[in-house]
Amino acid sequence: MSPRVLAVVVLLCVVGPAAASCLDSRFPNGESTQTVESPRSGSEARFYFHSFDFGYMLFVEPGDLVKELARTDEGRSRAYSELLQLVRKDVPLRRHTDLFKYVLADYVQASTIQAVLADLLERGKVGIYSVGTGGLLPRAELKRANATTIRTRSFYEGGNLIFFQSDCVAD
Repeated sequence: MSPRVLAVVVLLCVVGPAAASCLDSRFPNGESTQTVESPRSGSEARFYFHSFDFGYMLFVEPGDLVKELARTDEGRSRAYSELLQLVRKDVPLRRHTDLFKYVLADYVQASTIQAVLADLLERGKVGIYSVGTGGLLPRAELKRANATTIRTRSFYEGGNLIFFQSDCVAD
């Protein structure tokens, strides 16, 4: 499967649940922008995620991923709990591990992984590696769209899209 076809399949899986309204009262209505920090990566093994079409790789500490899955597991779908169980089996990591391995085991995990990565990116817990420049980015720009029909988060470096998450699409 080509990376472009895979990206379309993943995007179809990542769209959040249908809702009557997507407005989130914690954020301003419309579009907003903020800067998020990206931690420096150490030498220990991490989970990673390919952003094929965008030219970036995302790295997350195993402990941060486990904590986030456990936190979100309290009020989220069964997929979070299942992913948490799978990740815990692999921790501690012996080498960098591709998060896509969990999608291969259960395609439902694609949307869970994307949502968790967006949450961790927003809190500055994800290292962003630019394949084009061959280096880690110190920060990214988060553009949030918050409206009655859709709620999304897009992460950019300059004008280049790093990562996109659709959190809600209204009926």
